[in-house]
Amino acid sequence: FILGARGMSIDERVGEESLVDILREFKKTEGTSRLQLYNNDAVQRTIAEVNALFESVTNKVQNEPDRVEDPAFMCAVSTHYATLIRKKRLLLAYHVLRMQRIERVRWDMGPVLPDNVKSILSDAEIEYFREYDRIVSKLNQSEGFNVLSDLQPPQDLYITVRVLKDYGEILTTTGVIHLEKHTTHYVKRQDVEDLIRQGVLEHILD
Repeated sequence: FILGARGMSIDERVGEESLVDILREFKKTEGTSRLQLYNNDAVQRTIAEVNALFESVTNKVQNEPDRVEDPAFMCAVSTHYATLIRKKRLLLAYHVLRMQRIERVRWDMGPVLPDNVKSILSDAEIEYFREYDRIVSKLNQSEGFNVLSDLQPPQDLYITVRVLKDYGEILTTTGVIHLEKHTTHYVKRQDVEDLIRQGVLEHILD
């Protein structure tokens, strides 16, 4: 093995450092649904490094079984294996955090994935959002009410909303309402919670 001063080859830290920086950004925006563009380059580079390290460690141990008692040899093997595990954990942490943010998007913005969010997700993440939406929708049906409404304790049962963009007719508990841009309506809060999160309506506060 050709080891650098810190126990790994010089170029093995590139992808790892990228993921560490990304995870630091996640920490800064904790508790929000904010997402950045999926970093496919860093992910693929780290996966390639993990595979290369695994192959290197495996080949070294299999091809030189007589050196397993050599402390220097086993130190090098252990260092490379520890690096492999660290990179795998960074990959897992990155994807788990993104999955949690995607779930938050569903709760905050509703079943329709906004274009500005969709454009920064990978294909697998878009499919994950759809599957998660199916689970939430099935839960709504089984419980008989919208589990996404009133995520915060409501102060008023009815609220006044302004329509921010033409949306057409919606069916509420009090009847059909036509949502035309710039119009205002006095509606039951639970009927419009999703539309407020999606940016169709704006809650007018007194």
